[in-house]
Parts: sequence; C-alpha cells; structure tokens
Amino acid sequence: TCEPAWVVSAYREHCLAVDVTGLEPAGFQVLLLSLSLEIRAFFSQGFSVAGSEMEEAKKQWKALKAEYEEKVAAIKEAVPQALAKLEEARHRAQLLEEALGRYQTKKEEMEEKVKKAQERRLVEQECLRKLQEQMEGQVAEAQGRLQKHQEELQRLQGDLEEQERQAGDWREKVQMISDFQRFLEMLQGVKLTRASERDLELQLTSHAQPGTSEPHGVKLSLHKREDGNITLQSDCPFFLLSAALPTGSRGTVKGILLELQHSYLQQAWLLAEIELLQSCFAIDWQPEKRLLHYLKPSTTCTLHVEPGYPTGGGIRLLSIKSQHGAVD
Repeated sequence: TCEPAWVVSAYREHCLAVDVTGLEPAGFQVLLLSLSLEIRAFFSQGFSVAGSEMEEAKKQWKALKAEYEEKVAAIKEAVPQALAKLEEARHRAQLLEEALGRYQTKKEEMEEKVKKAQERRLVEQECLRKLQEQMEGQVAEAQGRLQKHQEELQRLQGDLEEQERQAGDWREKVQMISDFQRFLEMLQGVKLTRASERDLELQLTSHAQPGTSEPHGVKLSLHKREDGNITLQSDCPFFLLSAALPTGSRGTVKGILLELQHSYLQQAWLLAEIELLQSCFAIDWQPEKRLLHYLKPSTTCTLHVEPGYPTGGGIRLLSIKSQHGAVD
C-alpha cells in the first residue's frame, strides 16, 4: 500500500529541504539514519493503492533512492573537505592563539618598558627641576654680584670722573702757575717766593738808590678771597698800597702785578730815602697825605712830598710848629 502521489512528492521535498552545510561527520551519520527510518516508516503504514499507482510509486521510489544515493555521495565527498577545512581552521586558531600570546608578551614587555621609561622620565624631570632651581639660584646670585659690580663700576667711574676733573683743574692750575712763572721771569725786579691756590708771596726789587749800594726791596702778599676780590699786604709800612691796588679791586693777577711793579718803581726812591732818614732822624711819614713830619726837640717841621718825586715833583716845607704851639 502507498499514499497518493502528492504524499510521496511532499516527502521528497521535505528530504531535499534538509540543510547539511556545516555538519560534523557524526551529524551526517545521524541524519542518514533518521532519513532511513522515516522512509521505512513511510512505506510500512500499509496504505493500499492501485496497481498503476504502485508502479508510479516504485518509479518515484527509485528516483528518490537515486537522488538519496546522490546526496549521500555528495555528503561523503563533502565530509573530507569539511574535515580539512575544520583542521585548517583549528590550525589557524592555534596559530592565532600563539600570535595572540606573543602579542600579549610583547605588550607586557612594552608596558614594562613604558613604565620604566616613565619612571626614568620622572627621575630626569626631578633632576632637571633641581638643576633648574640650582641654575636659577646661581643666576640670581650672579645677577646680584653683577649688580654690585655695576654699582661699584659706576662709583669708580664717578670717582674717576671726579679725579679727572680734579686733575684737569690741577693741570689748569699748573699751567697757570707755569705761565705765571714765565711771566715773572719776563719782569725785572719781581721774584715769586711762594704760591698756592689763593695766595702769592712776591719780592719786588728796584735798582740801587742814592746813599746805598744795595737795591731796595719790599715783600708783598696777595690773597684772593671767595668773592673774587684781592687783598694786599706789605712788610714795608711806607709803601702806599692803596695807590697801586684800591680796596675791592678785581682783575687778573698779571695786571695787578704790573700795577704793583709800576707803583713800587715810582715810590722806590722815596721809600729808600724815608727808610734812610728814619734810621738817622725822628720822622713820621704819612703816605696817604704824602706828609713827612720831622720831630726836633723844640719844634716839628712838616714837609709835603709832591707826586712824582724825585723826577716829576719836589718837596715843600709846609709849617714849623714849636713845642709851645706856635706855628710858622
């Protein structure tokens, strides 16, 4: 007995629809056993069919069997390839695991190297920081020393400029003194005995005067005050200084010396005579008034010495005064 043709066709489509891709060898064997049992069960159900249908069923059975055998052959042919691919996949998996292990080892090595490098970097950074602090301290110290040296240099430059200024002043003074000495050498009868910044001591000498073989001379002292005025002193009380240098006079030393020399030469004859008379007689000389008082025991004679004496002026007797007060 058999089912109708549509039953056989449906069962055939069911068998062809089974997917055998990716099955293990044991799975293929289970699948074949299941199909064999299903076929036997299918034909043992005791269906009754007609003779023509029986023939048709046999044909379909043969076709189904041939197709089954073809599938089994295809499956048997595919099993070695699948096994080879599976073995290759396992081999690749092993290679991958080994590569992964090597990668993991290298990764750990690299991480260890990175860790050590980071530690070294931290140590180097710490050393660099300490070195930088040390260098900054040294730079600050050097800058401090440089600042002190610069201040000292500025002070020394100021001192040097001051010394150069003083040296310039001294050079000017030396030059002035040198020029003054040369000027004095040109003058006859003038001798410089002492010189300082504000004081001069001079010796004025004239030619020998009548009654003496020695030349007459006077000592003069010149002092330049802060206000620029020049004061004059002489060791000869008879020398009329006001005539040569009025009070509060200003001017160059050279000009004043020329005036002093000229005035002294004009008075030298008179001064020599008065000093000679004073050593022999009792006289009193008033240079401002140019009066000479001759003191006798009973009378006093007053004489007037005219300007320019002895070459341009004479001497006049002004009065004779007795001790009783009578005046002639």
